[in-house]
Amino acid sequence: MAVARSGEQGSHYFYLTAMTMAYFTFEAYVNHALRCVAPEIFENEKTHFSKGEYSGTPGKLKKLCELGGFDLPDTSRRPYQSIRLLQNLRDVVVHGKTHTFESRVKHLICENPSVVESKFDKFVSAKQATICLDDTQEFIRWLNSKLRASFFDCGLLVSPLSGFHGHSNAEYVEET
Repeated sequence: MAVARSGEQGSHYFYLTAMTMAYFTFEAYVNHALRCVAPEIFENEKTHFSKGEYSGTPGKLKKLCELGGFDLPDTSRRPYQSIRLLQNLRDVVVHGKTHTFESRVKHLICENPSVVESKFDKFVSAKQATICLDDTQEFIRWLNSKLRASFFDCGLLVSPLSGFHGHSNAEYVEET
């Protein structure tokens, strides 16, 4: 986001990257939480979450809420709607398909034509990126607090977005 906000040429691509990474962060958190809360279900992730009402990341989120005994917040409003937008953006990026159309643009022979709008333009902007990143953080923190309340000793950190943490457990450490 910092690079995108710097106003550099091509900042649109950096907003796209930030938004896509925000969804990957959400997806990774849901996987991590599921592994902590229900390792027996997560162990067979492909079987449990490949089809039906528990399909994909939204299905995993639904299962987490059920296991924790709480409801999703209103899915027709933010922050959840931002998660849905990011999921749609992710799907467009991951399952890229050719989008063909015809357009006539007048321009001078010595100049390139103006940029034609793409499918990404309905998803990606500075404002949308800021909203989506803020909403994703809010949603992950909400989900984490709910899961910690239901499964206090499951291994979820108090601050789920506080960066990388390492852990080691060994009975013998060889000195070098």
